[in-house]
Amino acid sequence: DGDTVKLLADHTTKWSDVEAGEYATLAVVKKALTLDLNGMTVDYLTVGDVVPDEEGGILESYDGNLTVVDNIQGDSCGKIKNLEFVKGSLAIQGGRIGDDKSSLTCDGNSGTVTISGGTVCNATVGDGATVTVKNGFNHRGRWSVDSGGTLSITGGTFKDVQFVNSGTIAISGGTFEKISNNDTNTPQP
Repeated sequence: DGDTVKLLADHTTKWSDVEAGEYATLAVVKKALTLDLNGMTVDYLTVGDVVPDEEGGILESYDGNLTVVDNIQGDSCGKIKNLEFVKGSLAIQGGRIGDDKSSLTCDGNSGTVTISGGTVCNATVGDGATVTVKNGFNHRGRWSVDSGGTLSITGGTFKDVQFVNSGTIAISGGTFEKISNNDTNTPQP
């Protein structure tokens, strides 16, 4: 608990193994951890875990408390292509999360995400989840906030960003190059 893990190589999930019930290559954070991307790429990472029972209740639940940093020297940038936040807390202080086809996904009632550095491309904020953007640069893509979800932006720079909103979005700071909003609570023509 509280360890720092520095990546020395890219991590790729072997999905055929996961589908066969072998989860050794599936990266799941179930404790307090700082992940230094070190310029490397992770294709899929889950923070926290909830194991449902057959009746839809919860059999087991694990908080993941992850801090993401990228302490690489030079022009390289560490990435997490798909980051699923299930339960606990998540602090993004560096690196790139998501790309054109992948994203940060905050499941319903997952907890709190604080973005104070790095770049997030595409995000989904589920019912009961809270995301606060304090800083970072070139955030972009589609940011969807579900009913009951909260996105608060107090700083950072955004390129071309589209908000899809049925929850709460509060913007009190930040710099936006291009912004659009699709409020799903308002009927569209």
